[in-house]
Amino acid sequence: PQSFGAGLSYFRNTHHGNHFYNKCSSYHESLPMDTWKARLISCFNQMIHLMIAKNTFNINNLLGLVAYVWTSERGDYIKWYALSLKVRQAKAITPFQHAE
Repeated sequence: PQSFGAGLSYFRNTHHGNHFYNKCSSYHESLPMDTWKARLISCFNQMIHLMIAKNTFNINNLLGLVAYVWTSERGDYIKWYALSLKVRQAKAITPFQHAE
């Protein structure tokens, strides 16, 4: 039998190899098993984070739109002019780099 993906190749059919196999097997049997729901939620969470990091399907634009709609429904409106003024004053990003 393989060594549960630990990179130990195969357990030798010796006294020590069989003892090590039994210890590893009992340890892995004692680990709690994920439920299907927990595994699916974990995979979905990982997929969303990966999509945000790589901007797959322009999901960042979709999340920005959802955030904008959510804040506007609360009565708060994003003050775009204030945001653009702060960006221009920081001079980290300016539309005309040559015009100082």
